[in-house]
Amino acid sequence: MKKSDYFTLSLDTTTFNASLSVLKNFSVIAQIKDASKTTHSTRILTLTEKVLHQAKIRLSDISGISVCTGPGSFTGVRIGLSFAKGLAYALQIKMAGVTSLKALAAATPITDILICPVIDAYRNQVYFAGYKYRNNILTLQIKERAGSIEDMAKHIKEPALFIGDGLFAYKEKIKSIFKESAKFISDDFNTIKAKYVGKLAEKFLLNKKDKIYDVNPIYIIKPDIRQNKPIIN
Repeated sequence: MKKSDYFTLSLDTTTFNASLSVLKNFSVIAQIKDASKTTHSTRILTLTEKVLHQAKIRLSDISGISVCTGPGSFTGVRIGLSFAKGLAYALQIKMAGVTSLKALAAATPITDILICPVIDAYRNQVYFAGYKYRNNILTLQIKERAGSIEDMAKHIKEPALFIGDGLFAYKEKIKSIFKESAKFISDDFNTIKAKYVGKLAEKFLLNKKDKIYDVNPIYIIKPDIRQNKPIIN
């Protein structure tokens, strides 16, 4: 290990799957995912210890933290951000936020067509956005939104590559509405991988001067805080 090495702890807890990675100079050296049914709050610390052990570094070696800011599970978003902010403060290191939709899009191979990440928002709604590669740089074409698959179709008027956990519930409906304009790839691309959160955060971690409080959650749909509502985390 060199003093000049930059270690990033990257994490996502915005959906049922938790994903953590350690990047050395923004190349992945360790990664772990967990789909157990226990809450993220009960396993995030253990998963962090495991991924650091896999990377053969200590928590004090971490130079920066990147975290998914949503949209996704309201509880999951809050858990990930709170944990990341706590570590950043304790270690006095930089922190950067990346949207879950962009993290999904960044995992796809470079292509000329529109990339449309879709995350299940429940109650017959999805979170979605549209991205395209411009000079090999992933750029936002359709801003993050929430709505039904029919609502999504009003914003996507060209062939698109659909990815994300929203396909587990709505793939057939997307096929029926978009017909041959809907493209799909391996289901492996339908879950967020923390390593892409870390890669997307590189320029912000190296150049970012914002305070930790500038990293805020992205909900899109207003959180429902009514009592007796099942919690998804």
